[in-house]
Amino acid sequence: MTAAERVEIPGQDPIIGLLNDNGTDKRLVLIAHGSPGHKDYYFFPLLAQRLPYPSFRFDFRGSGESGGEPRYNNMDDNVHDLHTVANYFTAKGYTIFAVIGHSRGAIAALKYAATLRETPLFHVVNIAARYKMGDSTRLKDSAKIALKEKVNEEQDACSSIHLLAGVL
Repeated sequence: MTAAERVEIPGQDPIIGLLNDNGTDKRLVLIAHGSPGHKDYYFFPLLAQRLPYPSFRFDFRGSGESGGEPRYNNMDDNVHDLHTVANYFTAKGYTIFAVIGHSRGAIAALKYAATLRETPLFHVVNIAARYKMGDSTRLKDSAKIALKEKVNEEQDACSSIHLLAGVL
């Protein structure tokens, strides 16, 4: 695999990432980081180098090199970033083959997969996503209700992932 190429996806807040591409396969794997994190965090560079497919690891807006301000609990923005990245590379002739997400990135990947209808995602790899978001022992009653509603919404979204997608 050749050296990673820095890619800037234009927008009000540009998304910055690194493309590892062997030049022959057009099936692209997107790699989404957790919180707090960035595209070069922990095992991501080695993962990108060792995958048998081209990959693009990027910083969500507000993280790492990408534009925007850091925000807490910005899952809708993270899903939007995945759509932006996927659309950018689809326009360049790639097929989004898989999304590998760690922690917050895994939740965003699952929600992204749940939004796809016409072209389902082939694979979603969930690395250490939170599965029990209901720990609300220190929250006030109104916050507990809001958290419970959000958890139910997330579970409903994930249950609508297209049946052709393999979720690991």
